[in-house]
Parts: sequence; structure tokens; C-alpha cells
Amino acid sequence: MLDSQSVRTASQPGLRGLDAGKKITGRMRHVLVGTLGFILSLKVTPADVQDRDGARLLKAVLTTAYGWLKLIWADGCPLGRPTA
Repeated sequence: MLDSQSVRTASQPGLRGLDAGKKITGRMRHVLVGTLGFILSLKVTPADVQDRDGARLLKAVLTTAYGWLKLIWADGCPLGRPTA
């Protein structure tokens, strides 16, 4: 399962952006978890990075460390080809 979450941050220097849809200034967590809920990969970006762009950032990790994965769910929609 692949999903992301916007997190509000304090007014300090560092990695920050504006998630215009949620009106949150801060960071965004892009997380890939397995069927048991264990984190397989995590990427933190400014909040203005879209979900699909964050998924592309995780793709490099997916292909090298988890090349055996055939189907990934993102927001209820499958990515990749079915195994059947």
C-alpha cells in the first residue's frame, strides 16, 4: 500500500512547502507498507509535492530493494499489473 500525508511544521528553516488542497504549510510523508503494515520505504518531501510525484521518488527504492513486488495499491487503486 502506498499513501501520503501532509504534516504541519513550525515556522523554522528547512524542508517546507504549501499543500494548497489542505491549506497546510509543512512536509509530506510518502510511505510504502507491506500487507502486515511494516514500513518498506519512506520519503519526506515539501508539502507541495503531489502524491504521484512522491510515488515516482519511491520507485527507485522499489525496483532495487523490492523488485519482486507485482501489485501496489495507492489510495484504493492498483498500480502495476495483476499477478494472475
